[in-house]
Amino acid sequence: MNQVDYDHFWDGRWQDMILYSPAPRIRRKLVRKIVGRYFRPGASILDVGCGSCLLLKELGEAFPTAKLAGCDLSEKIVAENTRLYPHLTFAQLNLSDPQPIGQTYDLITCTEVLEHVPDFDQAMKNLWNFLNPGGILVVTVPGGKLYPIDQQVGHLRHFEDPAPFRGKGFEVLALNYWGFPFFNLYKYLINIDPEWSQSSFNEGAYTPKQKLISNFIYGLFNFNLPFAGEQLFVVLQKK
Repeated sequence: MNQVDYDHFWDGRWQDMILYSPAPRIRRKLVRKIVGRYFRPGASILDVGCGSCLLLKELGEAFPTAKLAGCDLSEKIVAENTRLYPHLTFAQLNLSDPQPIGQTYDLITCTEVLEHVPDFDQAMKNLWNFLNPGGILVVTVPGGKLYPIDQQVGHLRHFEDPAPFRGKGFEVLALNYWGFPFFNLYKYLINIDPEWSQSSFNEGAYTPKQKLISNFIYGLFNFNLPFAGEQLFVVLQKK
């Protein structure tokens, strides 16, 4: 997905999906828990691929002393976040391009980004450079099959094998394939008719019925197990 397409989807189409859809919602909850294991008072946190800033907002509420910043491919969403949250720092970033080091951080979150990036190795180099020595990188990426609905939203790869995260100047602290059984079942069901799923739940404002369905599925997701699932959570530490 190029920057023009990505900006197009942020033009009001993804807002409710990011807020209410059970998959991004449970990811934010689990990422907050992971960050809590490594956060130290006053630590700086960068959210790479911050989108509409929901994860950063929740991290700020959970860790009030954190120094927060975000970056995203979309210049449109960066400008909107800067307008809405002037106390935070935002920048436009393409992870596939070599980046100047500039500011470095104690902890970086990068959720559902690396499956979209054309140059994965360059992206990992950039993330390594953005971290302070000993800093923590929290990554979520899809595992399992590359479904049609994933391709529709710009996924270039899934991570059935965690080997790409090993090495690259990082130590792997944790690696879990979360999501058995309910998330796996959810992925299968929404791909029975990916066009309907995309139009019904990925774009536009959610109706009360859609919110009710999403809340029910989110409740089930809280009982998923941290293995044999199709969602990969990785915690890496800069050597």
